[in-house]
Amino acid sequence: MAFNFHAFSVGMIRVYQSTGPYGFTAPESLLVFKQFFDAYERYEGQEHPKINRRQIRKILEAMPHLEDETGRDLGISPEDYEHLIEDYFETVESCDHNINHFFSGDVRLIRYYSVI
Repeated sequence: MAFNFHAFSVGMIRVYQSTGPYGFTAPESLLVFKQFFDAYERYEGQEHPKINRRQIRKILEAMPHLEDETGRDLGISPEDYEHLIEDYFETVESCDHNINHFFSGDVRLIRYYSVI
């Protein structure tokens, strides 16, 4: 039941090349996506739902930026996401744990304060 990450990667690279560059490189961005999709499958027991090009682009734009409530950039790195993602799945309840939720609102900021 493994998510077809190769197929996703091909599509993500196309989005990255046609709309980037972004604050993270393509391989760094793929690392974050892979960590999330692997955690989703591990915690939810199923593959993550497919996401479209617009959603991928929105996530790529948000991924390298994390600001506190005053607007100060917290300097998040691709490596930080491993901890944020694990904390998200271990502590956030009553949601579908979709990657779009993870990258919405203050979800990442709260996870950042929880683990970093």
